[in-house]
This record gives sequence, C-alpha cells and structure tokens, in this order.
Amino acid sequence: MPEDFTKGKMKVLDALYKEHLAKRIDYPNDCNAKNLGGARHLQETYFESESVEGVNRWCRELDQDGYLHNVYDGNLVTTCVLTDKTTAYMESIRA
Repeated sequence: MPEDFTKGKMKVLDALYKEHLAKRIDYPNDCNAKNLGGARHLQETYFESESVEGVNRWCRELDQDGYLHNVYDGNLVTTCVLTDKTTAYMESIRA
C-alpha cells in the first residue's frame, strides 16, 4: 500500500474496484464500468458507520493522488471514475 494511504482511502478504493469488477459484467466497455457512484452512494452502500463528509474527503484525496477522477457538485463528489493507476495498483495487490 502506498505510504500516504490511510485505511479509509484503501477501503474506498477497494469498494470502488469491486463495484467496477461487477459492472464489467454488464458493461464490457471498460470506460463505462469505471464510472461509479460518488461519496453519498459509497457512504449509503458500503460505509454506513462513516459520515458522508468523511467518505467525501477520502474521495477528494484519492483524486488529488491520481487514483480517481471525480465529478463535483459544489464540494460533494457525485461521481468517481477509476484511473488506470488504480486498476494497475488493485490488480497488482490481488495477483
């Protein structure tokens, strides 16, 4: 794990990557499968014990680190798009 990763950031990447793999079944075109939900979706689906603001912060940090490209509505991440950097990293740790 990159040294600047927190457990929270890793949890977000792991959840998004699993969702990406599930979407690839329905969307073989990798571009569509990389477009995923935002902070609110992640919090409601995977991290009910976390605040939306906390999940949003992790998504923003992952965007700054180059692991996600995010779409924002104000300060809220509404869509996360996995980068090739994320795919390569997740594949390397799962190999």
